[in-house]
Parts: sequence; structure tokens; C-alpha cells
Amino acid sequence: MYIGIDLGTCNTLCAGLNTDGTPILIPDSVFKEYLHTPSIAQISGRQALAGAMAEMAEEVYPNRVGIRYFKRHFGDGSPMYLDADGREWFAETLAAMLLKKVRFDAELFGMDTVQGAVITVPAHFNDAQRRSVLEAAKLADLPLLGMLDEPVAAALYYGHQAAINDQLVLIYDIGGGTFDLTLLTRSGNTLHVLAKDGISNLGGKEFDEMIMDDMLQQCQKTLGTLPDLTAPMLSRLSRTAEKLKIASGEPGSAEWRYEWIGLGGNRMFEYAFSRQIFEEKLSAKMALTAEVLQRCLDGLGIAPDMLHKVILVGGGAKLPYVRQYLEAKIPALQGKVDQYEPMQAIAKGAALYASNLVNGTSSLELKSVSTYNIAIDLQQSNHQVTEAGHYDKLILKNTPLPVSGRRTVRFLSNGQDRLRLKLVQFWDEQGEAFDLGALTAGPFESSSTPLTFELSVENRINGTIGLKLLQNGQDVPIAFRREKSGRPYQFSEQKAILDNVVVNNVF
Repeated sequence: MYIGIDLGTCNTLCAGLNTDGTPILIPDSVFKEYLHTPSIAQISGRQALAGAMAEMAEEVYPNRVGIRYFKRHFGDGSPMYLDADGREWFAETLAAMLLKKVRFDAELFGMDTVQGAVITVPAHFNDAQRRSVLEAAKLADLPLLGMLDEPVAAALYYGHQAAINDQLVLIYDIGGGTFDLTLLTRSGNTLHVLAKDGISNLGGKEFDEMIMDDMLQQCQKTLGTLPDLTAPMLSRLSRTAEKLKIASGEPGSAEWRYEWIGLGGNRMFEYAFSRQIFEEKLSAKMALTAEVLQRCLDGLGIAPDMLHKVILVGGGAKLPYVRQYLEAKIPALQGKVDQYEPMQAIAKGAALYASNLVNGTSSLELKSVSTYNIAIDLQQSNHQVTEAGHYDKLILKNTPLPVSGRRTVRFLSNGQDRLRLKLVQFWDEQGEAFDLGALTAGPFESSSTPLTFELSVENRINGTIGLKLLQNGQDVPIAFRREKSGRPYQFSEQKAILDNVVVNNVF
């Protein structure tokens, strides 16, 4: 069988195709009513829990705090968790545990072996983050067919249900931890991605934290002081906040909801949640997404009234205020904002794409674009430059993939025997730049004349980066290292750690 996996910050979903080709979600192997896997892990010696079992264990054993949000740590190169035995777990290893659990569920449900999977990633994920997903699949021994941008997966599923041929469609994806925008169109059996944009670290997690902040303010006002916020207490507050957020988006939900909050011992207080106050605070986050939406359209010279449809995807999209805000902020979108199974669309679209990759009779073709500008950081490199500025752009954002950028590089030792080129990714030069890493070559003998090289940077179909350095047509050995904090990740070590635990008492 072939599956699609929406590896989410808060929840992970897995889908396969029914016998008639219809995408269906795969339930938890124990809790059949769960069509999602909470992205949580717990580790205790050689015993580990993942998904719903880890979430429920937090209720039974309040002192065992689950490990969450490891997707947020992809690509940062530092251990995320130190267990009681002194073993350092990286985000990739924790994600691999979740992938093993999802695969187990799928094989039990389908009574078949998973022969291939497509994993979705945020459209704005950079090279290091995408490589982390590849590493997690490798650690989990999951046969990976490919990665697919989350908004594109949602568009594939939406296009499976409704005709979007020759229409400009904007996918507005606000999930548990990320916000993505993708502009695309479909022509026959070809899906064309025209532009991508987004915001790192903006999603349902931030919405929950706004409610938690309000809880703590009310707590201090009620009790006169804040209790010590232990990890179990913060986890409990987070779960309560998420529950209130979800309830506020349900049809006919009340303006006010009341929840008793336990603070340990006999201390409790009643929290009054106001949907109106929550939405007032939410408007600041929504304003950020509206700015990115306008930036995305401006980059291609497209006016909002040229869009045929805006599809809302992700858990945040279930909040009615999201649609209301967009239509009020951008009147040209009124009547064009829609959603179709916002929580399920990504996993189901990934399952369709997985089937497409292994089905020789399918002719669906995906044409994507570079998410970022890719550039040499001139101020942190030591080659000779004549131009002014901070960055030398090699690949422009929204250029069709695959694409290569080339540059002639001249290096004069001047007391240094190694060439160093710092590479970065960014949406615009005034915004945040993501570190791709430093390319180094050498040592070279001292010379009074510059050495000349040809640098080639490739942005592949899956969004990862390839590098090559030539001198007189011959390959020059290079090292490419991301300047990370913490101890370097080692695959063999992390694989041994993962294989040494029993997950959910089964595998």
C-alpha cells in the first residue's frame, strides 16, 4: 500500500486510497475513533509512547510531560530532549518515532505492507528543514517516495473534488505551527505552482498561547499571585487552551465559556473565556498573514480580484473569524473564500500524489517554484567582490524548479588558505535570512594572483540544495556545513537510540 502523511506540528494524519481510489484517513490502531495522531512522544527508559497513548498518559501521570512541537526544531542541529539515561534525542528522531507509529497503524488497517509514502512539508521550509524530514523517514525505515508542499497537497485534494482548471487558486494554510501561502493553477493534468510565501512559527500554537496568557492574567487577578508554573501545569494549561480554541470555532458556540483550572493541591480558579476578546487578539496575527498575502500577490503583479478562489486549510482555518477577517480586510475576496475538509485535505492530497507517483497510467504533472531567493552572503564570505551590497543572489524566489544558479568566484589568499562562501535563503533582503551553511574549499597554496572557480547551486524539485565547485572544469572537493549550535547529529547514534526503545508496547 501507498500512503500520504501530513506530519504536523500538533497533529499528524495519514491517508491511503480506498479500493475505488477515494482517499480515506487511517485511524489509530488502538483508539479507532482517532483519525489523527497527536504529535507527542514520551520516553521512559526503553519504553516510549507516541501519539494518543502519550497524550493520555499525561492525564494519568501528570509528572510525565510529553515532548511536543519537534517539527519546530527541524534543521536547528541541536538535541531537543535529554532522557533519564542521558541520551540526547534530536527532533528528527522524535519525528521518526511518530512515523513508525503511523506506519504501524496503516499496515494494521490495510492488512498490507507500506511500500511507499509521501510526506508533506510547509511550503516555506528551507533546505535544512527539508533534509530533516528526509532524515526522519530514513531513521524510521519508511520507504519515502517524495516530499510535497502542504498547500499543494491540499490543492490536489480540492482539485480532486472540484474543477479548478484555468483558475487562479490561493491556498491559505494555517496549521498548528506554520503559515503558508501558495498561488497555483491547474491546466489539464498539470498543476502549476506560481508563487509561495509564508511565516515561520505562526499557527495554532500561537493561538493557544494567547489563551494561556489570558488564563494566567485572570489567575493572578483572582488569586493575587501566580503559582510556580511547572512543566506538567503548563502542559495542562496548553491542552485546556487548545480545547477552548477548538470549541470557539464550532457552529453556534457561546460567546462565553467557563473552565475550572487546577493548579495543584487544592488551588483552583474558574477561567472565563471570551470568544470576542480572543478574536480581538487574533486580529494582530491575522494582520501578519494579510501582509504576506499582499506581498505574494504583489510579487507577480496580481490583484486580489483576479483570484478565483481562496482555499482555507489547516486547523486554524476552522475558526470562522479567519474567513471573516480576510473578507473584511480584502473586500475583493468576498464570496471567494472557501474550505473543504481543512484538517484532512493535506493528508488525502498526499495519498493521491503517492498513488500518482507509482501509477504508470496517471499523467498528473507538478511544476513547482523556488520558495526563496538563494544568495551568497558577501559580508560573511572571503572571495573577491566588486559589487556593493549584502547579498549576491544566485537563484530568485518563485523561479520554476529545478533551477541552477552559477557564479564565477575569485579567491586571493591574503593570509587565508581556504575559500569560504556563506549561503543563505530569504524572501526579501529586509526580512529574515535563513542560514543554508558555509561552503569551504582548500587549503590552497599562497599566490599573488587570484584563483578562479565556478560555483553552481541547484535547487531541486524537492526543495533541497545541491552544490558544486569547479576549477578549470574539474570538481574541487568541498565541505558544506551548517553553522549549528550544540553537538553534531549522528545518524548511526540516533538510529541505535530509536531502535532501542519499544513504542506503545508494540514495536
